Amino acid sequence: MTARAQQGDVEARFEVAMMHLLGKGGAEKDRGLALEMLKRAADDGSQRAAINLANLLIESDREQALTLYEKAGEAGDIDALRHAAFLLAYETDGSTPTQDTARLEKAQNYLKDAAAKGDLFAEALLGKLLLDLGQTQEAVRWLKKPALAGVASAMESVLILATTAPDAVDKALLAKLKTMLNLEEKPS
Repeated sequence: MTARAQQGDVEARFEVAMMHLLGKGGAEKDRGLALEMLKRAADDGSQRAAINLANLLIESDREQALTLYEKAGEAGDIDALRHAAFLLAYETDGSTPTQDTARLEKAQNYLKDAAAKGDLFAEALLGKLLLDLGQTQEAVRWLKKPALAGVASAMESVLILATTAPDAVDKALLAKLKTMLNLEEKPS
């Protein structure tokens, strides 16, 4: 495998990088070498390498992680697209929406693209982002489908919203969620 990686086999380079990252398969654990090999594999077109490298860089180099997620997202990886949207939409604390309108617009477009491809988690994240931006009615519209499908973050957002802004949540939606979660009020 190492010989194939040295000869430029992108997937072999990815596999050897992961072996060095984890110290498995007889490879010495070496994070620096693993990062270097992941970068080369990502530069040569490996989506798996790009995503794994982005995951490793997210704390130390958020913008490089964003670039890698975007690259993988543009190549069709829906999870990477959702991760890119999150990094665009939220500050480093992960809960404060950015004030940069261009980044917010790009994040929303990524999430809508992922949602159009069936990603319920993207719909839930878009709903949460819209809630955080104070766009309650639009948020509920995006949260409804993933909440009814059992996506926990969407269910939680709808239930919290039902307590903070009860008029914003359709009573039928709330009743369905309560049934799904066994939260119906018991007669005393």
